[in-house]
Amino acid sequence: MSSHKNHKTISFLVPYPIGISPGQRFRFEQYLEVLTDKGYSISILPFFKKPQLNQTKNPFVILKILSGFVNRFRHLFTVAKSDFVFIFRESCPIGPPIFEWICCKLLRKKIIYDFDDAIWASDVTNESRFQRFLRWRSKVSTICKWSYKVSCGNEYLRQFALNFNTSVLLNPTTIDTKSVHNPALHVSDKNQHHFIIGWTGSYSTLKYLNRLESVLKKIQDKYPHVFLLVIADKQPALNSPNILFEPWSVN
Repeated sequence: MSSHKNHKTISFLVPYPIGISPGQRFRFEQYLEVLTDKGYSISILPFFKKPQLNQTKNPFVILKILSGFVNRFRHLFTVAKSDFVFIFRESCPIGPPIFEWICCKLLRKKIIYDFDDAIWASDVTNESRFQRFLRWRSKVSTICKWSYKVSCGNEYLRQFALNFNTSVLLNPTTIDTKSVHNPALHVSDKNQHHFIIGWTGSYSTLKYLNRLESVLKKIQDKYPHVFLLVIADKQPALNSPNILFEPWSVN
């Protein structure tokens, strides 16, 4: 058995546990085995225990967020013993970057900051001042400033991060073409005469699909053999018989 002289530890401050979030799976989870093979010791520290569907309509969401903050304070004991802190998107879903500040300024840890979307921008029309306060989107640029390295999912995000940090990497989101996204592993019916348009996302992005409802209706009226396959964690509210829904799963 080989020994690793440069044994390093990494704490992952992430929204959800392993195997729940597609974003996490594509951004870093599929590389964890590579890191452990290289001798890194890894701690996964999630804010939530499971995805939060319809947060604004969930009467228990405040309790879950408070529980998440308590967990974050407990996580600091693990972070204190780590060499690197990997932060995916943000350490907490609301408020200023308090834990990032503690990691960087008090614990003097090297932050590796990764994001795959323009999370500094709002997608809410007529957002209230209170909503802006809660989301505190300016923390994205602040975390970039404090980070040892910044990893971005595309060039647009990288250009934004370069305004605040010179050590920014373009790290496109990749898929597993061997064991998951491999056509050879999936049986297809070559005799079917349907034309399927695929869409995948989460409950929070279904609103963008709703905006295309009239376009989809025109397509399906003209071409009845066209179907829309939606893969998500919530069924879409689209008025069409040619809508197929499949709950998202890792398989």
